[in-house]
Amino acid sequence: MFDALGAHFWTLSGIGALIVLASAATALALQTLLGLLGTGVVILLFVVLGNPSSGGVYPAPLLPSFWSAIGQSLPPGAGTTLVRITAYFSGHATTPALWVLGAYAVGGALLAWAASWRHERRHPA
Repeated sequence: MFDALGAHFWTLSGIGALIVLASAATALALQTLLGLLGTGVVILLFVVLGNPSSGGVYPAPLLPSFWSAIGQSLPPGAGTTLVRITAYFSGHATTPALWVLGAYAVGGALLAWAASWRHERRHPA
């Protein structure tokens, strides 16, 4: 029980922050673009599709082909894989999961900024 995270505490904390950033930036972008409908899209993507396909309970290779195909391209799946690899395999082969989370974080932030800028140009204060 004690020292369960060992030397990986700060690494796992950073991974957790990246997962939250990727999800929040994407949610912000979709809600900025689509309004209330964006909230529904985020819930559909990350909760309804993302959680069952994340590979948290069963690893991705053991999931049915549909769930396995989409799981690692959504933040819940990439985050689960990244945590598992970091905690149990000393962080080897984390690049694909980092790319997915980074793409959602940067893409979501840029898309939210662009949508906000566009909205301000159309409706000046």
